[in-house]
Amino acid sequence: MSEPSGRDGPENRRSSLAVAPRVAAIALVIQALLQRSAGSTTSLSMPVRTAIYLSIAALGVAQLASLSSIALRVRPRWAIAGLLAWAVGWVSSTVDVSSLVRWSLGGPFPMGRHQLDQIDPELVQILATIGGLVIGAALVTSIRDARFRHSAIVLLVGYAAFGLSAAVTEHRIELATDFPSIAALRRDRELADVIAAVALAGVLWLYSRRVAASRPRDVYSGERSPE
Repeated sequence: MSEPSGRDGPENRRSSLAVAPRVAAIALVIQALLQRSAGSTTSLSMPVRTAIYLSIAALGVAQLASLSSIALRVRPRWAIAGLLAWAVGWVSSTVDVSSLVRWSLGGPFPMGRHQLDQIDPELVQILATIGGLVIGAALVTSIRDARFRHSAIVLLVGYAAFGLSAAVTEHRIELATDFPSIAALRRDRELADVIAAVALAGVLWLYSRRVAASRPRDVYSGERSPE
């Protein structure tokens, strides 16, 4: 019976760090596009809406699982704090989507856009943005290739800017009183969410590419790979 190689653990960990960011990146983009589609289209049938809302919920679970895998495996341990902040946003959005699923299946229409009255919507958006920013920063600091790192930093700054913009827009929606203004602000919020999701997905994808192209010791020991 052959003895397990000492490299099996690092290789498996490296594989996980290459796959999890890609799964999270794909889920982020698809979920943002589905949310924008569901919010901007009024002619969808109820079965289609149900499928969209269930897909959004499933993609949210995939994001949380992938980001959990990343936060628990990357070297900077403070990435776990980012995961906890992200989880707050995930809980809030999951409750909102669940109410929409019930409505699409014949239940009562949700009273308000957000179902967790105990948590301020702007605070939820800020926490989720901070969570993504912390996890993204943990990945950026782990990238040794200067070209990848600089590109990831630019994307991370864009994610923070549009995430903050979404939080500000959310506050303006709460203060708006007429329907045309609310509708316009919601479109702005949805667009900001899509751009922020694409930016964070870009960071995750760059990191996964770098991990896939690196030697195991470059990923874990912090040794700079030859460029």
